[in-house]
Amino acid sequence: MHPLVSLRSQRRPFFGRHLGACLVLVASALVVTGVSAGAPGAAELRWHESTPMPGPRDGYAAGVIGGELIIIGGTYWDGEAGHWTHKRFSAAAHAFNPVTKVWRALPDAPVTLGYPASAQVGEVIYVIGGLQDEIPGREVFTLQKTGTEFRWRRHSRLPESRLFANAVTIGHRLFVVGGTRDYEPFDERGTCCTSHTARKTLWELDTDAASPVWQDRPGYPGDPRWLHMAAAEGDAIYLFGGLSRPAQSAPNRMINEVLRYDVTKAEWTRLAVALPETLQVACPVAVDDNILLIGTAKTVMRFEPRTATFVPLPPFPRAVILPYVAVIDSQLVAAGGEPDGEGPRRRSDLTFIGEFGDRRKTEKSEGAQ
Repeated sequence: MHPLVSLRSQRRPFFGRHLGACLVLVASALVVTGVSAGAPGAAELRWHESTPMPGPRDGYAAGVIGGELIIIGGTYWDGEAGHWTHKRFSAAAHAFNPVTKVWRALPDAPVTLGYPASAQVGEVIYVIGGLQDEIPGREVFTLQKTGTEFRWRRHSRLPESRLFANAVTIGHRLFVVGGTRDYEPFDERGTCCTSHTARKTLWELDTDAASPVWQDRPGYPGDPRWLHMAAAEGDAIYLFGGLSRPAQSAPNRMINEVLRYDVTKAEWTRLAVALPETLQVACPVAVDDNILLIGTAKTVMRFEPRTATFVPLPPFPRAVILPYVAVIDSQLVAAGGEPDGEGPRRRSDLTFIGEFGDRRKTEKSEGAQ
């Protein structure tokens, strides 16, 4: 069961999953303060399905190296629809080329992984914490390409274990936000999860330092939470929403805040806008000075930091909860996750490519001159 299955008992239908899930459920008419009904360029983005993944996975680490989407580790379930018996964790790594539409195997991660954070500096992917060999982990691993070979290395350990954390980079600085200290499933099968060990921490690592060491920075304000989602834009980190569920018997409490961390001032502020309830547990991806959120109800929105507004965009082709969306050249690329309508433990092997129509036309026009 994915982490937010109990939200289905809320006033509106919800489907959710681990931190980094691309989840947006949007009503046909948005009348929430801070939500805009439209914006120029809303018709640019068009999606299509591509070659499926080698196997279904969710809860993985990801990044982009050499113009390819890289998927690392993640979760899947034994069993079949209606009878999923046990959650499994993978160490497999694969690369997808959006030009050739081909998936290929890469060297496995040093450990099996579930619910890690991941980010990248240049073309080095950092895989941070998570459930490592089924134990809450502090280890940080990097994956990079040297010549034609991909190589794994160990990096600076976290101050303590973290799962479901967010990781973002600003230049060569790597930030890890929140998450839980422990893995808190409801049962031995892996049905997930409570948030008793949620932490408000913010850690920073200067990856250019001769001997990189994690530094404490001001933790986010308000209550501890998990399944929040972060994205970096300019010199700021934006933290969206989150949930609190300190015990299995407790209901999920939604925290509908949008927070901004000014990296230069080392200060958190609450923006004067509430996160719409329908955007809880959304996955942000920074595109052209904005932050896109892509979700399971075939809905795509963008958050505009300058005005703190949410703008509906053209719909996604399938109702699927996406773990990660990559920006590769003028395309968005996503894969895996959890499809709606097939049970809470189902994993997806679908791959999607999104193209910006107006940008593509501009590039072709410039190339013809």
